[in-house]
Amino acid sequence: MGRKRITSALAGFAIRRASGWITNPAGANREVTFRRVISAGLILAAIVFAGLALVIRVQAQSEAWAVVFARANQLYEAGRYEEAAAKYEEIVASGLQNGRVYYNLGNAYFKQEKLGLAILNYERAHRLMPRDEDIKTNLAYARSQIVDKIESPDPGLLGRWLASLQGLLTIDETTILAWALYLVMTVLALLAVFVWRWRRFCVYALGLLSLLLILSLASLGIKLYQQEHVREAVVTAEQVGVLSGPGENHLLEFTVHEGTTLTVEEERGDWWRVRLWGDLEGWAQKAGLQEI
Repeated sequence: MGRKRITSALAGFAIRRASGWITNPAGANREVTFRRVISAGLILAAIVFAGLALVIRVQAQSEAWAVVFARANQLYEAGRYEEAAAKYEEIVASGLQNGRVYYNLGNAYFKQEKLGLAILNYERAHRLMPRDEDIKTNLAYARSQIVDKIESPDPGLLGRWLASLQGLLTIDETTILAWALYLVMTVLALLAVFVWRWRRFCVYALGLLSLLLILSLASLGIKLYQQEHVREAVVTAEQVGVLSGPGENHLLEFTVHEGTTLTVEEERGDWWRVRLWGDLEGWAQKAGLQEI
């Protein structure tokens, strides 16, 4: 009886094997792994080639605009400020965001006594290069030439300190800082788990880095909110009348002069509802303003 069962089991095994029900697990796993490696390699190669193509394209464009930038600098040094500004504007119109270009463009407009356009481009340069002393100096001097002397409320020592910290890094730099802190914290967490003698040091370091990460993420959130929701514009005309409503038939509330910076609250057709510090607000035509 036992022999029949064994024979029957062996026969069933042979049938299933002949039918292809049983395969070699090790060989199958190697084949699947090989296919996955090949697929991943092809995908990685495609990404690398696409990245290289993009880098080459960007590099070629940068080299082309570098020639224009050099020519604009030559025109500026020769005192041909209007022509230099036109060359810098060509670079800006291409979509290239470069703090040095905006700074030089601001200088070219300042030499032409176009205070509003100079301040506009100094502001743009400052947002891209917030730690550059030349930009801060020229921006401060240009602001001192504005007709409208607006006294902003004093935020106090703490407010000034927080504002200086907030303006220390750009959005891209803050993002990189947050990612770097996260990666370092990940490494420290792994060391704390697997290297016992470093555990205390890693725990203290993680606590400090956690605080820095929270601050950097909070700063990044504020910057992104300001970028998306806080709009500012500079008066580029000699003067702009701010009216009580979006139309020329409304009453004149007050007048702002070239170089003054306004906060844009609302947009309606060719009009912006703008605000100064305090309760000064109204509607101004876009034609005399440019958004930073």
